[in-house]
Amino acid sequence: MAVVINQELCKGCKICVKNCPFQAIDFDEATRKATINEKCTACSVCISKCPFKAITKDESDEVDLSAYKHIWVFAEQRDGELMGVAKELIACGRRLSRDISPDTKCYALLVGNGLDALGQEAIEWGADGSILIESPLLEHFNTDGYTKVICDAIKEYKPEIILYGATHIGRDLA
Repeated sequence: MAVVINQELCKGCKICVKNCPFQAIDFDEATRKATINEKCTACSVCISKCPFKAITKDESDEVDLSAYKHIWVFAEQRDGELMGVAKELIACGRRLSRDISPDTKCYALLVGNGLDALGQEAIEWGADGSILIESPLLEHFNTDGYTKVICDAIKEYKPEIILYGATHIGRDLA
C-alpha cells in the first residue's frame, strides 16, 4: 500500500508537509507541488489533513506472498559458539517447515565472522542449510550492522518466516 499525491489536485499549501510525522513529504518550490519520499510509512496523517483530497492510498500495491518461501532461524552465536537458543529454534523451525509443506526448508541464519564451522554445526542440529553473512565488522554484535545485513538478506531472499530467540540480541533484532 502506497500513499500517492495527485499532482493535478495538489495546490501547494504545504499542510501535508507540516503535518507529516516522518518528514516523508518533500515540497518542490519550482513546481509548487508536494511529493512522497522513501520515509513514508503509510500512516495516513497527510491523507486526513489535505483539504484538497489530493493525497490517497494506492491499494493496488499488493505483495506477491508466493515469492516468500522457507523458514529462517536467527542462529545466535557468541565468540564462535552456537547458543543453546539457536539449537532449540532450529528444531522448532524444522518441525514448522514440515507442517507447512514438504518443499519448505529451514535455514540457520548466522551473522558474524569466520562462521563456516558454525554453519555446519547448525546443519548437524537439523537445519536444511545455513546462510552465512560474514564480515570482520560483524564479529561482535552491533544492532545497526546486524539489522542492515539481515534486512538486505530478507529483501533479496524473501523468507516466509523468521524465528528469533527471546534473548536480548534476538529481541533487539526482531
